[in-house]
Amino acid sequence: MVFTGKVQNHVEDYENKIAQGKDVDLAPLQKFSLENERTIMGLFLAIQCDREEIKQFKAIVDSRNKIAHSNGNIFYRTSLAVDTQISEIISCIESIQIKSNLIINQFFKNFLLSSQDIENREFPDDESQISQIFITKNYISLADIETAKLMDITPFSSEIGYNNIQKLAEALKLKYPDE
Repeated sequence: MVFTGKVQNHVEDYENKIAQGKDVDLAPLQKFSLENERTIMGLFLAIQCDREEIKQFKAIVDSRNKIAHSNGNIFYRTSLAVDTQISEIISCIESIQIKSNLIINQFFKNFLLSSQDIENREFPDDESQISQIFITKNYISLADIETAKLMDITPFSSEIGYNNIQKLAEALKLKYPDE
């Protein structure tokens, strides 16, 4: 990926940390807001989106830009045309969310493992640890929370703090119950 100078240093730092085998998080993701939307869409290669999907995502951005222009053109003249566009946008969002699940599960796994020792974590209470460290630090959305809630934690049963891991997973489910 080629970014403008606004974001390039951030990306290079991230890539260097990966190359050195260091743990990385995606924060601060807001740096990417400095980049052109069409360029950022290329990052979806990292979550296994193919080039055709990325073209579709870019087409939605282009379409949005055209209809938001103040030239007075009206692009959608029927409710069917609007509904079709909305359905396409929702389909793209769902596709990105599904492909993001592996990353969300990795974030949640790292969070659970690093938070299992109550004495050595940021917050003693589970709710604050979840909201501040898992959700806020990783920019976790409600859809991401739903993904994390479904993660099987039994592979962590050999961990010394497995009881605390279970409590954290349960606290997430209680704080964000299914609708």
